[in-house]
Amino acid sequence: MEGGKKTVAVAVLLIVIVGAVGLMIRGRTARTTPTDEVLRHSTEMIDRETCELMTRKVGEWRADGEENGKYKNPKTGKFTMVEPIKCASCGEKIPPVDLPPREKWTPRQTGNE
Repeated sequence: MEGGKKTVAVAVLLIVIVGAVGLMIRGRTARTTPTDEVLRHSTEMIDRETCELMTRKVGEWRADGEENGKYKNPKTGKFTMVEPIKCASCGEKIPPVDLPPREKWTPRQTGNE
């Protein structure tokens, strides 16, 4: 009976190992492009220059192109469309603020320097 338990334990261990290897391989070869369902989802973008809001499908935004995290405005042809954020003061949708590069940040002035 001892030999039977060892055989079952080894078989279960092999199944677990094969399953783990299979998941690792699947994770490395997983699809990196969005599914059709994602591409059909509507999303709202705001123009950084004019603050005009537009709603289009993700696939349409991607088809027009993307440059440095900004999508092409179909009216102007410029890459100025970004996902809006809500203003903390008024609640309106606004373009996100561009922060300066980290190396240009200055320490906070506390008066103790």
